[in-house]
Amino acid sequence: MNTGHQGQYSSVMTATPASSRAIIATCVVLYITGFLLPKSNILSAVSAPRNFCLLPFLIISSPVQTYRLVSSAFFHGSFLHIVFNMVSLQSCGMMLERQLGSTLFLYLNMLFVILSGLLTFIVALLGLPFGFTAFASQCAIGYSGVIFALVTIQALTRGSEELSVMGMFSVPAHYYPFAMLVINQILLANVSFVGHLGGVLVGFCYHWGFLGWLFPSQETVRSWESWGHLRKISSLDCFVDCPSSLSIPSANQTNRAAIADSISSILQSIRATARDARQQLSASLGQQEYELANVDEDIESGRAETPGDDRLLSDESGQDVSRTGPISSQSSGQTKKPVFPGKGRSLRAEAPSGSGQASNPSQSTTSSAMLGPTIARLE
Repeated sequence: MNTGHQGQYSSVMTATPASSRAIIATCVVLYITGFLLPKSNILSAVSAPRNFCLLPFLIISSPVQTYRLVSSAFFHGSFLHIVFNMVSLQSCGMMLERQLGSTLFLYLNMLFVILSGLLTFIVALLGLPFGFTAFASQCAIGYSGVIFALVTIQALTRGSEELSVMGMFSVPAHYYPFAMLVINQILLANVSFVGHLGGVLVGFCYHWGFLGWLFPSQETVRSWESWGHLRKISSLDCFVDCPSSLSIPSANQTNRAAIADSISSILQSIRATARDARQQLSASLGQQEYELANVDEDIESGRAETPGDDRLLSDESGQDVSRTGPISSQSSGQTKKPVFPGKGRSLRAEAPSGSGQASNPSQSTTSSAMLGPTIARLE
């Protein structure tokens, strides 16, 4: 590294406040440690993503796995992944840390880690009643759930100002988080949409004041900073003391009523959309059952051709009229009537191939198979 680059790096790190440094150092140390450990170690670069990622299906099946709601934020899947996230944290978190102070900013980040993971888990659960399991079977890792929450907070404080989306186009500030959400999903491969969405929702909850009751008072923060070890840390040049005028958004009665009305209208729209979707699905399934019933009647009366087989049914007198020979039973030699594949079966999705369970051809019912998790980066 030449002298110019060393100077730029030194100036960036000097300008980065204490809590941002601590979070960046934690993620970087965990990432480097993963390459130094043997592959069999749970913290290794090979094992850690699957051992600590946020996988809703595992949390549902084993509550012990709840730790994944927090641990998933501090592990990353690749070098570019961690570089992208840490640079974003340094740029978007620095201003907010100087506004809140290092102690409260660290508290804010840990709270956002928990809430973004929890909202990601809840959003994944909401798709299960509709048969949508993609989010619940996706292994999400990375710190960008929190980063999206911080970006949302910064964007919402800009009012009516327009912000540039990666230099491509500009959008009003309150649409900026959603624009970044969509652009990241389009431009970057294998990223967790629901993980980023959880961070955006946390940012909106903070801005609307729903999280105000979770934050300590100014006096409490200052008492923390006077503790023995924290007092030593607070003496560092990079440490930002708690400001004299601390402002945490809190929802007053007027805001609560307006927000409640907005959420109520959104939920009503969602319910109406879900009701229409159920009606369309019910009508579609009813039409399919009607068509299957007609085909079954044709097969029983000998008027239809068996799907998937180049043979015709025998007529009512028992005389074979097939093109390629009689469909006979090996044990009795009698003509055997084929069964239409759709008859007597429920219309449900089959387990995906390669899911880790071998199918038994002797069983008439489909065995359940757990979906293999897909690791998605939060970047």
